[in-house]
Amino acid sequence: MKKYLLLLPLLCGCAESRQVFNNSSALQSHQQPLKVFSIGYWNHSSRVLTLTDAAGVYFTIRDAKNDSLKIGDVYHY
Repeated sequence: MKKYLLLLPLLCGCAESRQVFNNSSALQSHQQPLKVFSIGYWNHSSRVLTLTDAAGVYFTIRDAKNDSLKIGDVYHY
């Protein structure tokens, strides 16, 4: 029973429909400066960045792979 209760939120989260948006609209809707919170790699040519804006709001974008960007850096687009 515990296994099913733990699995239920995961399945509900996967079934939720999400709005698709492009990176430029996400970047323009947040206050500057944008700081890199985490970096994940999508495939060999792109990465997923979690950024924080000036108000402390977290959001995620997909970007071209650039190994010079580190956690804590200010993101320029």
